[in-house]
Amino acid sequence: MNLSLWLDFLMQAAGLAVLTGALFGAVAGYVLASGARFKPWQGIALGALLPFVGVMVLAIVAIVRRNPSSGRVQGVPWHWRTRQGKIVLASLAVLCGLAVTGFFVAWFVVRLPGVPKLNVRAPGTFLGVTLGLSLLLILLTGVLSARRPSKAAAVVLAGLGTTWLFMSGVVLAVQGPAFELARSLGALRFTVGDILALAGVDTGSAVVVLPEVINPAALGLPSTPLTADDMNLAAPLKDIEFGVGTGWYLMMVFAIGVVVLALVTAQLACRKLPDTSESVLPAGPALRPEIWSSGTSVADDPSSPAPGNSWTWSPRE
Repeated sequence: MNLSLWLDFLMQAAGLAVLTGALFGAVAGYVLASGARFKPWQGIALGALLPFVGVMVLAIVAIVRRNPSSGRVQGVPWHWRTRQGKIVLASLAVLCGLAVTGFFVAWFVVRLPGVPKLNVRAPGTFLGVTLGLSLLLILLTGVLSARRPSKAAAVVLAGLGTTWLFMSGVVLAVQGPAFELARSLGALRFTVGDILALAGVDTGSAVVVLPEVINPAALGLPSTPLTADDMNLAAPLKDIEFGVGTGWYLMMVFAIGVVVLALVTAQLACRKLPDTSESVLPAGPALRPEIWSSGTSVADDPSSPAPGNSWTWSPRE
């Protein structure tokens, strides 16, 4: 077994973990900086350097310093009615389509001599559960972004995108070491009977009948039916071919799209929105129409509560 391949893989996986963690921390830190009353660059730096601890600290500070009325902006149209909101929701729909497509494509491909190609798909596996959760999170961000750009949606998208980016990157990088490991195992000499004997199983009466579609000679086997001692695992393992399917490449594209959308959502959510709510005049004495004439003073009005305080309105003003 080539240990240098595994060392390179571990270095790549560690570097990818640092990169994706810093990316998530930067987006989450930028979003939480305003609520925690930090400068944006401070939130980005803290989140990128300490992806999990820094984000937790910023979240706690933002909750403590939260202003209940800070997010209430009146007179602003619903986000899904604006041009930017339509683009965001359309992007979420495309990402949902990519995730749904992942249920119908192959994620792993295994080829053995004399055996039809084996495609491993997502349904019924851990990948299927992960895809289902990803779809639910995408739909949740769509609901959160319907009214206005949501900071929570930006954080969720950043976490989802970086997680899939790390997973797909690791799986694509492990192809070489996994293939080399399969070949090195093929150089060993052992049978199924040896493995069962180590487990304390009596293999004297165990007989295996191969299906007609499998050629025993291609597997290095004498004939069928077979006993456990006849099945030498070295012959098929040395010619095994292992690879990743279309699903991982599809989710790599999905992850990049989610991360980009998280950045856009974070920028929109942290943007200063205009407060177009109507101004309310303070309560005071009712003004009669005759008061609003050129050169008329409030002090001349006998109903004025403060006759010594005069104010004159003129059309030229």
